[in-house]
Amino acid sequence: MPSLVKVLLFEIQSDWRRFPVHVFALDGASPNEVYFEAPFYAALLPEAGALIPVGAIDQDDFEVAGVATFESGARVLAEWFGECWRAAGGMEFPIPAFIHHHDRSRYFDLRSGRWVQEADIWP
Repeated sequence: MPSLVKVLLFEIQSDWRRFPVHVFALDGASPNEVYFEAPFYAALLPEAGALIPVGAIDQDDFEVAGVATFESGARVLAEWFGECWRAAGGMEFPIPAFIHHHDRSRYFDLRSGRWVQEADIWP
């Protein structure tokens, strides 16, 4: 891993036609900019296929009815991802790692298993 990497960030996209998680290695100086190439900036499991199989639910009907499927689904996915992270030995990972839903200010701290705000990551 490049020595400039200060935070590993996993981001959940709102498109579940494929596995929606991407990884970004970020430096501390410009947390909103990406300077690294794969494998430090890439889609995870690009060949995994849809997270929710086509036709499994009528997502449009749920959204129209006021059920925020992307929001609630991203929360469940982030917490599951955290369980997998810890089970795979992520507690030994040398830098902070988080997962969040794209363009949202809440982040799931993979080490602590708690939700934090963006300000808690970037002092």
